[in-house]
Amino acid sequence: MEKRSPSLPSTLERSERFVKRGSSNIFLNTLAEHLQFQVASLRSTILKVTKFMMFHLAKSMA
Repeated sequence: MEKRSPSLPSTLERSERFVKRGSSNIFLNTLAEHLQFQVASLRSTILKVTKFMMFHLAKSMA
């Protein structure tokens, strides 16, 4: 049996179970959507910065 570390997916699964039985699920769903958007924009920013740095690193080495 594969041993899973207590990572983000397991935390998300726990919070989804809480949302299903919780009374404030509209608030939590809105919060979850907001956080997913924040993570997506942060990821795209990190990718842009990484590409920019790699481009300039390659240019300076040439």
